[in-house]
Amino acid sequence: MTPREVFGGAALAAIGAVLLWAPTAGASTTPCSGVLGPVLVDNVVVPGGASCQLEGTQVSGNVVVEARGAVRAEINTAIGGDVVGRRNAILSISRTAIGGNVGCSGCRRVNIFETEVGGSVRLQSAAEAVFVTASPIVGDLEIVAGAAGGEITRGVVFGNLLFSRNRGPLMMVRQFVGGDMRIVENVSPVGFTLLENLIGKSLAFSRNTGPSAINANTIGETLACFENDPPPAGSGNVAAELTGQCAGLG
Repeated sequence: MTPREVFGGAALAAIGAVLLWAPTAGASTTPCSGVLGPVLVDNVVVPGGASCQLEGTQVSGNVVVEARGAVRAEINTAIGGDVVGRRNAILSISRTAIGGNVGCSGCRRVNIFETEVGGSVRLQSAAEAVFVTASPIVGDLEIVAGAAGGEITRGVVFGNLLFSRNRGPLMMVRQFVGGDMRIVENVSPVGFTLLENLIGKSLAFSRNTGPSAINANTIGETLACFENDPPPAGSGNVAAELTGQCAGLG
């Protein structure tokens, strides 16, 4: 099954369209505090402590959210470059097309819903749970060292997926990952749920602390589970090879 069959062609076409954009030399920067409607701008910056709502805004370059700022991008907004959040920023992105990357170190909150990302999503040390829902990502998805875990459902990651060193649960359901997936060194009393996901290459599930349920996943290469406490439970997984604590989860 191809990514296009999993997610559909419309989202991929939208990514292709936004990737045609590129910031121009001498581009200007528009501060946003309040509402920015359906206008065409070069770059947007949300000042520290301010809140910005993008409603159908066409940004040819980047959106930068300074410390303690918040951005809410809604339907029909398009961003040709990157979305960058500083410490304690809030990123709420819904039904938007992003040509570049989404990145934040120390964001307070990140919610990505039905949004096409032409690059990668890299989130480190988020204070609250991260939600990535029904969103195609051309590059990688990385959620690292967060305080509250995350939920990743019903989307497509064409590259690799890394969920590591988080102190909170993971719920991952009906997600496509084209490359490798690594879920390592996480801690959660609630635990980790992997259900009906499609992984193109290998899934490594190792050194996690907390209950885990791994059920009905399809993995192109190896499902390898080692040093988890307690060992994972589950069944119905299909892989070229099942090893370690997951050897009996087929």
